Amino acid sequence: MDWLIETPIAHRGLHDANAGVPENSLAAFEAARDAGYPVELDVRPLRDGEVAVFHDEDLERLTGRATQLENQDSTSIKSFRLAGTDQTVPLLTEVFDVIGGKVPLLIELKNFGIPGRLESAVRAALQSYNGRFAVQSFNPFSMGWFKAQAPNIIRGHLSGGFRNSSLEDDLLEMLRRLELIDVSAPAFVGYDVRYLPFDPVTELRARGMPVLGWTVRSENDRRHARECCDNFIFEYIDPRKQRLRLGESDDSKHA
Repeated sequence: MDWLIETPIAHRGLHDANAGVPENSLAAFEAARDAGYPVELDVRPLRDGEVAVFHDEDLERLTGRATQLENQDSTSIKSFRLAGTDQTVPLLTEVFDVIGGKVPLLIELKNFGIPGRLESAVRAALQSYNGRFAVQSFNPFSMGWFKAQAPNIIRGHLSGGFRNSSLEDDLLEMLRRLELIDVSAPAFVGYDVRYLPFDPVTELRARGMPVLGWTVRSENDRRHARECCDNFIFEYIDPRKQRLRLGESDDSKHA
């Protein structure tokens, strides 16, 4: 687990829209790999059972085409271009090929329903991958599935403010306060840095639970994450301009 707390993690790869490198694209993952950053990515199921790397339920924001991702298969998804570039929606197995074990992968399962289909597909894909990885989800029951079916896989419990959520208030409060953490039994917690410090997270960290802050997008965010977290997930910044490892002082020099 050392990599989870040692090196800042690139959110959806090392993406840069101004440079024609979209989020969750093979180009973004290649950039993170070459820079030596672990990669965070999102996965969703396709209708043929394959696993796509994509954040949203629908394709409109990144491709301009208003259709649901789950209606596509591993062939049709390749007709969609990301943010006007030549990049297409990658499959998880394609990311494995690009990364090749050179940097770790932090795989977020986008499943807010009953676990099984996506979890099984991800586990099957991971069985042939030799690199370092961990899985995480906002759905504690998704991680509970891995606890029961693949307990050797490192898993993380994600939470935060759940803004704009359609879930009932009582359930949202349980999720915010990590009250279902016994279901997921995670090796680490990922929490929205905008809501930290927060007593339930502080208490877990005091008991030895590693905490990742997401998503750091500025120097102020980075400083805040340093105070409240063991590591962070970032985008739009270069953590190496200050330091690579959280345990080092801001004036540390790096080769």
